[in-house]
Amino acid sequence: MAEAFNEALAPRVGSDTAALTRFRSFFSNELTKGTEMLFSWRPGNVLGVSIGGREVGTVESAALCRALFDVYLGNKPISPAGKKTVVARLPEIVGARRQP
Repeated sequence: MAEAFNEALAPRVGSDTAALTRFRSFFSNELTKGTEMLFSWRPGNVLGVSIGGREVGTVESAALCRALFDVYLGNKPISPAGKKTVVARLPEIVGARRQP
């Protein structure tokens, strides 16, 4: 998984290789099919990473945040079907965050 992320993100991250290296370190263990990964772009350009319901770390990098979301939601997403799913669920996601 780390190598797949590296291949997709390296051209988009530019010179912020330290952030990419830290991000890749979160995927040192083999993931099983169906494992949920959650990426959250937090204030201050902090990328939160959770795997299997457990937060594994954060990286502060505007370039990495933009690159990761571009991979999934940009003009050429790695999964067009995945992009459609995220876009379709945006009202639900945004609505959930507004509730107390």
